[in-house]
Parts: sequence; structure tokens; C-alpha cells
Amino acid sequence: MPSARAFVFAFLLFSYAAFAQTANTVFGAGYSVPVPIKVAPGQIVNLYVQGIGANLTQRVAAGSLPLPTILAGISVQLKQAYQPQSVAVPLLAVRPVLTCLNGTSASSGCGHLTVVTVQIPFELVVGPPCGTPVCDPAPGPSPQLVVSENGVAGGAIDVSPVADQVHVANVCDVDTSSPLGCPSTPVITHADGTLVSMDHPAVAGEEVVIWAFGLGMTKPAVPTGQATPSPGPSQFARCTSTINRMRDHQGGCLQKRRPAQHL
Repeated sequence: MPSARAFVFAFLLFSYAAFAQTANTVFGAGYSVPVPIKVAPGQIVNLYVQGIGANLTQRVAAGSLPLPTILAGISVQLKQAYQPQSVAVPLLAVRPVLTCLNGTSASSGCGHLTVVTVQIPFELVVGPPCGTPVCDPAPGPSPQLVVSENGVAGGAIDVSPVADQVHVANVCDVDTSSPLGCPSTPVITHADGTLVSMDHPAVAGEEVVIWAFGLGMTKPAVPTGQATPSPGPSQFARCTSTINRMRDHQGGCLQKRRPAQHL
């Protein structure tokens, strides 16, 4: 797995073909427009895409590192105004999902979408390049993600880059093969790797490991789609949390709380 990133939100992407097929299918609800997508460099997110994956019958996952940029004919491209202007997005998995929990096929009247789990490239430019202490250039066009199937591109969706977007991972985040409605159990472990739970709680003074995603750029940098080196990065380029000692390990960020903040 690549180093620390996050599935912070579920996003809805619609290809042009999708509107012609099932334009009246509800795929989400809320109180704000779900665009642009807010993401950090290196973050892992699930994209919920309509209009692709008609032939998918099961989850297809990356089998090795570096991560592939095409799975089951599906690919994603990051486009931005700054260099590099076009970057192939690494894919972790693609998975078909019905919009009805009890549905067994699209013929049951349920809608169909495809979950595309991606790693946002570290090449995503958070702020315009600037080599001077004072830099206030005119804002450029927003970066975009474009999902394609078998080389046919769908509609683009704008991206809002942020330096970091920390999210404590949960069981549903880490294992995208989990069924819909799985419990969102935080991935916090004891030193031996077992989950902290009601049956096995943390005790006063114990040091626990918090697995998190979306911490942004690391120092030294980890190449997009590559395995985290060992030893992993010792620090992050920017961190707004109270956690001051962090390291990467097998796709998660093992975060130590400050000594004064033991559980």
C-alpha cells in the first residue's frame, strides 16, 4: 500500500453517457453541491462513478506495486494548469455497487454505479508555484479529474486541492470489499497490532497506533503509487493536528500522540 492518505468523502462523478442511460437515479443527498472535490496530494479516496463498469461483476483490485493506472479498462487522469499538466492517477480497486442494499441486479429497478478507489497524485499542485516571499498571482483554472473506460473519457469534475485532510481510517475505508452498511470501526491498534475495542480497550499510559489517511506531502517525498520505503518518512510537509510524531507503514500513518496526551 502507498503511504498515509484518506477516503475522506464519497464523491459522485457522472459521465455524459450516464445521463442518457439513468439520468433520474439518485446517488446521494445532502445540503451542499458535491463539487469541487476537496483532496490532498497522496490522499486515497473512493470515487462513485455512474456510466462505467457495466460489465463489472465483482471487485477488481491492484495485485502489486507500483499501483496500476488502469483496472478493468477504467482509468483516471488528473489535469491541471501547472506542471505536470496531466498525470495518470494510480488505482487501488474498482467495484460495482447497486443503489439498493437488497438489490441483486440492475434489472431489479436499482441504479448502478462503480466505486473507483484512487490515490490522488503527489504531483497535484496545492498552490501556484512561487519562488518569492510575496506571491499573489491570479488564480488559474481548477484542477480536474477525468474518468475513462476503454479510452473513452467522461465528463471532467473540478478538484479543490488542500495541503492535508486528516481522516482516521475505519474498517470500511481500509477494506473496500466490505459490504454496504459495514460498521465504521476506527482503526486504532495496540502495540501488537490488535484493534482497540470495547472488549480490548486501551488502558491509561498505553501507547496506541492510530491509522490515518490524508496527511499530504511527506519529507522525504514518497513517489506516487509506490510502496512506502523502510524506514518511512519521519515528518510531514504540513500538519495542522496536535500529533507531532508520525511515520508511514504499509499504507497507513502510524501516529504517536504527544507524551502528555496518553490515553
